[in-house]
Amino acid sequence: MEAYLIQPDHATITVANVDRDSADFDAFGRWSLETGGVRIPQEWLKHWPSRAAAPHNSREPTSWVNAAGYCVSPAVKDVIEALAPDIHQFVPLVLEAGPKKKRKEYPYYSIHVADRADEVIVEKSEIDWLEMSGVKYWSRRFAGVVAVPAASIVGKHIWWNRRANILLISGELHDQLVARGLASGLKFQKQIVVE
Repeated sequence: MEAYLIQPDHATITVANVDRDSADFDAFGRWSLETGGVRIPQEWLKHWPSRAAAPHNSREPTSWVNAAGYCVSPAVKDVIEALAPDIHQFVPLVLEAGPKKKRKEYPYYSIHVADRADEVIVEKSEIDWLEMSGVKYWSRRFAGVVAVPAASIVGKHIWWNRRANILLISGELHDQLVARGLASGLKFQKQIVVE
């Protein structure tokens, strides 16, 4: 069993400005803090971005786009849904990209990852203990890996670890994205899975 941290590859990822930001919807912010963000109530999805515009350039947009959060191409959505049906939420988004005189519209989806696995084996992780206002907490070292118990991620393919504030994917999802050429815009870091 494998787990990979995913992060935007800032050198390659398509970055786009959205027509509205879901973080501006106060009810979502409060709910996310209280619940940690499982499935979002359907009626709140109208607050999600519906359009985004990338800078004028001649590159095709990457499979993963940074537009007020992760957005994915239809092919990435299909891979995730095949592995994890009816778990995550995908909100349609139209991405405008390309050179100034030849702009195109591309179908994308804002992805709301609705799976979590917050367990961390602190003694085997590359983290630092910090203190603020008398409260001790830990933070992942820059480029450090986190150890997670295998039992906490069984059956998950993309999930948040809120304690480390990182987004992770399974080895199976990683391998399928790479094999199908759907990893553009991302970089991966293998984490520690403890059986």
